[in-house]
Amino acid sequence: MNTKVKNLSRQNWMNNHKEMLRQYSGQWIAHNEVEVLASAKKGEDLMRILQEKKIEKYTLAYIHPSWHNGTYRILPIRFQTLKKND
Repeated sequence: MNTKVKNLSRQNWMNNHKEMLRQYSGQWIAHNEVEVLASAKKGEDLMRILQEKKIEKYTLAYIHPSWHNGTYRILPIRFQTLKKND
């Protein structure tokens, strides 16, 4: 039997909706478990929008621009001794 366990944590919701959130890169969003309710570049603007729309139940999140980057750069670490033995 295939039963999917639902985890309603914030991080899991964001991972499940990663493609939808790509358009909100670099913005603050307010969302519920179904959709994004509002978005803005600044948190103060987002709070004003939420008050105007009279939205009461939401979760705030910042969508960092590097979250959708997809490319990673691994830098080498080199160690060198400072004391030389004769």
